[in-house]
Amino acid sequence: MVLKYFRKALDIEKNRSKLNNALLFEICTHVGAGYEAVGKNSMALNSYKTGLKYGFKMKNQNFSRMSTVQGAIQRCTNRENQATTKNTTK
Repeated sequence: MVLKYFRKALDIEKNRSKLNNALLFEICTHVGAGYEAVGKNSMALNSYKTGLKYGFKMKNQNFSRMSTVQGAIQRCTNRENQATTKNTTK
């Protein structure tokens, strides 16, 4: 349910005439966290990467928060690699 509202907020923000990169960064990373919580690692990974792109466009970058997102990207990548390895060894 929460993902539905975050995705709706993301659509609204992307269609504004002037993008708020900080807000888009936060929304994308929250969407990523939601997907990660339900085990959809590839969708989480895409959301985190999109969020990070907006993060690098922010005027006042929050490096601590961006580092946390980079850690989440690594975590999802590791899970995807583990899933791929399990599927190929069966």
